Amino acid sequence: MGPLSPSHLTGYWGFHLAKYEISQGQFADFLSHASYAWSAPVSDRNRTQPGGLGFYSDRPDRAQGYISVVDFLTYCDWAALRPATSFEYIKAVRGSFAPPSNPDSYLEYAWGIDTGATCGTTFSGAENGTEEFTAPSGSNCTCDGVTYIGGDGGQGPARVGIHAKTTTTDRRSSGAGYFGNLDLCGNVWELLHSRAACVECDLQQSLGKTHAGRRRPWSWWA
Repeated sequence: MGPLSPSHLTGYWGFHLAKYEISQGQFADFLSHASYAWSAPVSDRNRTQPGGLGFYSDRPDRAQGYISVVDFLTYCDWAALRPATSFEYIKAVRGSFAPPSNPDSYLEYAWGIDTGATCGTTFSGAENGTEEFTAPSGSNCTCDGVTYIGGDGGQGPARVGIHAKTTTTDRRSSGAGYFGNLDLCGNVWELLHSRAACVECDLQQSLGKTHAGRRRPWSWWA
């Protein structure tokens, strides 16, 4: 690859990373207050729709899909945020642990090991912000291609942080990163500021990120 330029990201300072992915309620607030022309087709916006004096979602706790790069950066500007860098993402996943010695063959999940991804399939009831996955037992990831039982049915993102419950006791069972950030694997993709090196690309892909969205979202990463 040759020497890195001085402007190339090679580390991180202290940073804040949101505990949850962007919810439909948050994105609807942004659309309503910023008067932003969302690029997603109306039929693909899931439950985030125009109505009244702005936008609303009757599933405000569900992760928001169909966010393009421009949509996301505009949301960040409105909310006084920025995308995380690839180094920050990896720090949130690994914490103080060293990277694997064989990254090309080691599938590393957000909870720090290469096993234990169980996709939720069955909701406990209505998707009203209190729902949980009740099956299969020990589900800790929201995955592409799963047709849900219960709730609203269909496929796609679920409530943000749905795998963190009062009965979960560790990172693996809640699907959390080292510092407790949720849904770093599964639900919708995280858009990152840069791919600093091939190892970050491999890590992001091997972390099992899904692009499923109740009508597939464009939640992009770069």
